[in-house]
Parts: sequence; C-alpha cells; structure tokens
Amino acid sequence: MFRFAPQATRDLHIGDLRIALFNYICALQAKDTFLIRIDDTDAEANIEGKDQEILKILSLFHIPVTNVTYQSHNRKFHQQLATKLLMDQHAFSCFCTPESLKKHDCTCEHLSDEAVLNNESPFCVRIKRPQHDITCTDRFKGTMHFKKETIDNFVILRVDKSPSTLFAAALDDMLGDISMIIREEEQLNHTPKEIMIRDYLGYDKEITYAHLPSICDAHTTSLKSLLEEGFLPSAITNYLIMTGNETPTEIFDLQEAISWFDLDKISTVTFDINKLRHINREHIKKTADLELAKFLGYSSQDIGAVAKVYTEEASTINEIKPKLDAIFAKKEPLEFQEEFATLRTVAQKAPFFKEFDDLKAHLAAKSGLKGKEFSTPLRFLLTGSDKGPNLGDIYPHIKNYLGEIIK
Repeated sequence: MFRFAPQATRDLHIGDLRIALFNYICALQAKDTFLIRIDDTDAEANIEGKDQEILKILSLFHIPVTNVTYQSHNRKFHQQLATKLLMDQHAFSCFCTPESLKKHDCTCEHLSDEAVLNNESPFCVRIKRPQHDITCTDRFKGTMHFKKETIDNFVILRVDKSPSTLFAAALDDMLGDISMIIREEEQLNHTPKEIMIRDYLGYDKEITYAHLPSICDAHTTSLKSLLEEGFLPSAITNYLIMTGNETPTEIFDLQEAISWFDLDKISTVTFDINKLRHINREHIKKTADLELAKFLGYSSQDIGAVAKVYTEEASTINEIKPKLDAIFAKKEPLEFQEEFATLRTVAQKAPFFKEFDDLKAHLAAKSGLKGKEFSTPLRFLLTGSDKGPNLGDIYPHIKNYLGEIIK
C-alpha cells in the first residue's frame, strides 16, 4: 500500500502535491492500494474544514479521495502501543518541564518504579535510544547507516497523552500495512526513529523508503494561490511530473504519464514559475473550447476559442479573463473618441459579414476613416483594447456576437 499523509494544520504546497502524485502513480503501476491519511494529531490545532479543503484540492488534480483515514481515529492504538513500550522498558515516563530541560538533560530514564509511581507531576512518554545502529535502504540514497548515538530519547506521547506526529506516523504505517513511503528528503531524519519504533514493537515487515530530491523553493508556493492565479490543475500536474524527470514529451496529462513514469529518474531542480506558465499556456490550448469557456465564466465554445487566441500574450486564466470581459464591456476610448463614435454608428448599421476583411472594407468605406484613425478605434470597438492579437484571428469567434459587442 502507498500513502499520502498531508498535515491538516496548513495549506498544501506544490511539494505536497508532487508527493501525492508520485505515490498515486506508483500505486497504480504496482497495482496496489493508494491511501490518503490526514495528519490531525495536533490536539491544539483547529482543523475544522481544512481536511475537506485538502481533499477538494486533491480531487481537482484527479487524485482519488475514496480511501481516506484520519490519524486521530487511531489514537487509542497509539496510546496502547505506547503503554506496551513502557511495559517492555523501551520507553519511560518523563516529568521534565521545558524550562528544566533548558538547564539540564533529562534523567527520568533512570528513575525507579517507586519514584515514578509516587510522582504526581504531569509527564510525557519518551522512547529510549536504540541499542544498535539502524540501517535502511533508500531508493535514491542507497544504504543509509544511522549511528545509535544520533537518535535521542524523543517524545512519543505528549503530556496530554496525544501521540507525537512521528510516533503516530510510524504506527499508522505499520497498522495500515504500508509497503513503500515516498516523501521529501527533508524527512530522512525521521526514518531511523520510525524503524526503531517498529523494531521495538516486533514489527518485522520491511518498508521501502524513497526520499525524493526536492524542488527547491516549492515549499513557499501554495497550491491554493496557483489555482487562484488561474493555473490549470492539468498544467500543474504536467509540470510536477516533468520537472527533474525524463519524459517522452513535454506536454501530457496524468493518465499518459502513468504508462512511462519512472520514480528512479527524479532529480533535484528549482521551482520555475516561467516554465509553469509555458506549460499552462499549452494546456489552455489543449482544453476543449466549451470547457475552457466555463473556466472563464462563459457558456459558449466560441468564447473558449477566442480565449486561446489570447494565449499569445497571456498564460493563465486570470490573465485571459479580463481581456474577454473587455470585449463585451461598455467601451469608452481615451483617444480617437469622435472616430470611435462614427465607427460604432456605422458598424451598428452594417450587414453581417462572414469574413473579417469584408467587414473591415465595409466599415472603412462607410466611415471614411483611414490609417490609425481607423485601425485603433476598430480594434477598441471589437476588443475593448487598443492592442492585442490579430483581429482577423479573433473575428471568426466573435462575429456572431457583434450586436452585443458594439452596442
């Protein structure tokens, strides 16, 4: 089984989505199960609605959210297994306060049973250091060797008896029969601690690890903000799978990637917003006209088609939409105002022309306007702007709406 375990206390960033996508793809390739496990072990955090927001965003990226669990649902198991570690003397009760730990190291491990029983102070539970070095194999880093001295007596149950995030994750991977953990390399230091926890509990199934080379600067880019800026989910997916990877083509969708994706070929790169803009532009061009129109708040495939013309100068939905809105808005030019009024009057009386050149010739003849005094008002009349793509490319998609455009 493969899993994606987002934290319910923060927004998803682009690095999170990358992890989710890779786990999902690898699960499909292995014909295995994909699980989403919401990390909600922080008892003090307010996660109301955040889990549903995370699931909604994952759905936008065609990652199934049908198999979802919550870490908090396993809290009794976490507490029971912490108790087992205490009884097996692999863990101990710690009565140290944060203030006292600043002054001296914890010595609670060496308290007698009688001293523990007679101490009525609040306590957390810490796991004992391993008795031997820990070794594991990572898909990217090979054999990893962790010295026992580098692993501390870390907390597994907090004072309120809620499990620490690391302890809960290690147990949930065990309880969920997870076979492979794909995550970012910054979490590599968690690995020996998780292995130690499972070793102490006698869990002998080997879990394969793959700590991905990071996309530098990805943690500062939230998915929510990219979507709000008008980047398409399909384009973001394309970018994340392609970045730091060898792909047979530059532009593709998730289903295409499943057939050739190779986790072992991932390398470290830096997040490049300009590259994402380029890919987003290409995905806008690939989107069906009617679907694209709906993204932009319209219901006509003609509007979707004209939106694609504007990809010459725009790369996101948010950059294109104002240009489309200007076509249908009330138009008040800053220059050539008299010429614009004349041209609009002539256009309102003009017959329907299938070809733009025929319309252009008719308007020029009837208005008597020439040069810039004709071309600038004409562009503003049809598009609401004095610059933009070739009018001959736009006209085929707006000709059926001229009555509304030049009103």
